[in-house]
Amino acid sequence: MAWRSLVLLASLLPFAAARAETPRPTVIVIDSSGSMSAAIGGVPRLDAARGVLGEMLARWPGAAPVGLVAYGHRRSGDCGDIEVLSPIGPPDTAALGRRLATLRARGKTPLAASLQQAAGMLRAAGGGGTIILVTDGIETCHPDPCAVAAALRAADAALSVHVIGFAVEAKDEQQLSCIASAGGGAYRTAADADSLLATLDSAARAATAPEPAPARAEPPPAEASAPPVEAPAPVEVPEPVKAARVSVVAVIPGEGPVSDLAIDWRVAGGEGPEPFRYEGRTSLVELTVPAGRYAIEAAVGNVAAHRDVELSGEAARIEVPLAAGRLKAQAVPYKGAEPIGEGLRWTLTPLDGQAAVEVPAVARPALLLAAGRYRLAVEHQGRRSDQEVTVAAGHPLDLALSLRLGELKLSAALAEDGEPLTDWRGLAWRALAPDGTTAAEAVQEAAPLFVLPTGRYRVELAVAGTAVLRDVEIEEGAQREARIVVPTGSRILAAALGPGAEPLTDWRDTSWTVTAVDAIGIAQGTALMQDQPIANPTVPLLPGRWHIAVKSGVATAERDIVVAPDTEETVRLDLQAGRLGVSASPEEGAAAPMNIVFEFHPVAADGSPGPAAFAGGSSRSLEAILPAGRWHVSAVADDSRRAEAMVDLAAGDEKLLEMTLTQGK
Repeated sequence: MAWRSLVLLASLLPFAAARAETPRPTVIVIDSSGSMSAAIGGVPRLDAARGVLGEMLARWPGAAPVGLVAYGHRRSGDCGDIEVLSPIGPPDTAALGRRLATLRARGKTPLAASLQQAAGMLRAAGGGGTIILVTDGIETCHPDPCAVAAALRAADAALSVHVIGFAVEAKDEQQLSCIASAGGGAYRTAADADSLLATLDSAARAATAPEPAPARAEPPPAEASAPPVEAPAPVEVPEPVKAARVSVVAVIPGEGPVSDLAIDWRVAGGEGPEPFRYEGRTSLVELTVPAGRYAIEAAVGNVAAHRDVELSGEAARIEVPLAAGRLKAQAVPYKGAEPIGEGLRWTLTPLDGQAAVEVPAVARPALLLAAGRYRLAVEHQGRRSDQEVTVAAGHPLDLALSLRLGELKLSAALAEDGEPLTDWRGLAWRALAPDGTTAAEAVQEAAPLFVLPTGRYRVELAVAGTAVLRDVEIEEGAQREARIVVPTGSRILAAALGPGAEPLTDWRDTSWTVTAVDAIGIAQGTALMQDQPIANPTVPLLPGRWHIAVKSGVATAERDIVVAPDTEETVRLDLQAGRLGVSASPEEGAAAPMNIVFEFHPVAADGSPGPAAFAGGSSRSLEAILPAGRWHVSAVADDSRRAEAMVDLAAGDEKLLEMTLTQGK
């Protein structure tokens, strides 16, 4: 099977299990990066790794402590995706199998950070031990994993790092070989499973076999006596350099050790032909170092510290003081309010020459800062607050920056003591800052709620092309209610037969309909007047758009109007019609009829009359208002006498048509 290709891992077991009464611990680091999804022999590389690890750990000696670390299996693009699958201890095959089954090939390849994680586990177990790194590629996060391996080896000479390159490209082997060499271990490749299967079995037996006893030497054969040889002068052996375990920790005066932050450390110095160097990021540094003079540097955020120490080769704890203080911050809408939980953008400006610091966009940032003055600012939804702060060593600060906001609840009514309008149509609100800029706005809302910084504002309600204004004052943490009174407008309605004609003044001549189109406080289509016969009505109207229609006889006219608050105007509609009076008389000497039916037919362009537009009865005469144009008028008496005529009406005309009733016509 393809997964057998990783059996080479077992060939390194002699490095991991020293044949002593108490074997040294081993940490195995397994690659679960995205490239492990590639197939080898028809099987994903990660599946192959899982199979080999499971089989190998099932045969792992129970007395040999082992731990397991994986990287890249939970998140893509995250260099910190490193997890301890099993702490150092006797192997639990079932539990390890369940953890291995959860691995998915997803992320990056943080080799350096994974080695640091494994080294930390071995350090906690007493130091020394072996790291076995299984990877199918080179580092994708740290610039120099080889230097990290060298630093780990320098910090603990009893530590060794072995690397297995699993199906790696030739161009990548140089870096992996360097990691193994710098870590005091060996580098091997695994590309062919079948040729390495036997190696797994032999390596497993070698890991558990006792140290072979030295062979008994046969006594040398007797030799002839030889003349005595003068013994060489004794050689002076130098005293070994003393080394001891040293802990290094950063402390804040008045607060104590910094244990919650990762600090960048550099330790250099020592005696001997090769100087000691260590670089790493952790809260507490534990090193086995020879005696000598050392320079220790610590850096975190914009804080840096340096200390020179003389080590005698005895165990010691070195404290590096940081001239720094802690700053926690949160933002509130106003004093006493609950903190804002999201959407914050923080900036921190040093005022005394300190290095710049980037503040994370979180609800409650916590920073360790170099002592000095800063200006802390926060922004949220266009609102900003800032404050100058002084950071002192050992004096933590916990700040709540207030955006100094208040609330403005708006409503509109037709009178100061009237009910607020609930219909939002036609309403557009703005709150204007003193410089005239728009601080907040709302459209098509009857009662908007604005959240504004403290100060004075001018509220504008735009309706029907005009604006109603009111000044308001916003106080921190308070809600201000403001009502805008919207006065009505009035319109005097008038109808005339045509341009230049006098308005109609007889209530019998006009019938009015007034309907809301888009007016505030009233639903669309609501009719204030419906076919109401009145000559020249004066109508109070809410601001907005209205439809006005008038009917006179069979003539009609209509138009939309816009009513602004507190205005009065006359609206005139021209009917484009004429008034026609008709009479029908009997011939001279004939008796007058009792009733005559008059009909008015519009004449088409080809001269043919259309259906009757209006008909009415009278004993002799009738009057009608008709749209301008040519009309055919007929009169039929109750005794069948008839009369008819053609007449042309222009807009504004007032004509009288006289006809004579004759028999048979």
